[in-house]
Amino acid sequence: MEINARPVDGPVEILIVTYHKDFPWLEYCLRALRKHCKGFQGITVAHPNRDRELFSLLGPEFDVRLYGYDEVPGKGMLQHMVVMAMAEQFLPAATKYVMHLDADCIYHTPTTPEDYFLNDKPVYLIRSWNSLTTEDPKNPGSKVISDCAQWRGPTEYQLGFNTDVYTMCRHPTVLPRSFYLRYRNHIEQLHSRNFADFMLSGRNEFPQDRMDWTAMGAFAFHRMNDAFHWIDIGVDAPPRDRQQAFWSHGGITPAAKEQMESFLK
Repeated sequence: MEINARPVDGPVEILIVTYHKDFPWLEYCLRALRKHCKGFQGITVAHPNRDRELFSLLGPEFDVRLYGYDEVPGKGMLQHMVVMAMAEQFLPAATKYVMHLDADCIYHTPTTPEDYFLNDKPVYLIRSWNSLTTEDPKNPGSKVISDCAQWRGPTEYQLGFNTDVYTMCRHPTVLPRSFYLRYRNHIEQLHSRNFADFMLSGRNEFPQDRMDWTAMGAFAFHRMNDAFHWIDIGVDAPPRDRQQAFWSHGGITPAAKEQMESFLK
């Protein structure tokens, strides 16, 4: 995919919301960001306050902003979702766009904000929910099967409308600052509850009944469509990844460590 022809029209802040168990991944993530990513306003790492001492260790080596938040006991994953959806409240005031990244996503290719924009808009990858469980159009006779299809019901309940688009298609995701309040207000008006209260009232264990990217992306598609450049990867080839998304729950295996170290050479 071509990159945006002009510089992005405002500062882009990288936001990583994480916790102590993913700290070893985060160190690799930050090392790779320092090596490969240029032109971003900065990096904010959000973490539970109980992990403050651990995350303070990042200061001597990495130029990051730390944001601590109180975590409701037993609601860690849901609290993570709340913090992401309130990004504009704690990021630098100059921030115009937020690039959400997970701690286990490790860059291997030189990258600038322009790589995630086209026609002066953030690029958003989508596919249809049906494509998760129906015939793969690129491989006739084969099936695309994904357990992500189970999140359609909770997504539509959270948003209060039906959606055909599945939006959790890649890391990272870039959102304009103007997105967050509109999204939260919609949820609050629909469910007649404070956004955080609604989210934290959900199930924190698998399968969750509160959603992050499937709901945020669908809201962006249906209510802020003109703010993004959309690519349907069920129709068009997706842009190549500039980083490797690992699975942090599996731990840093010898193979993963070797691969990440190779990205830093």
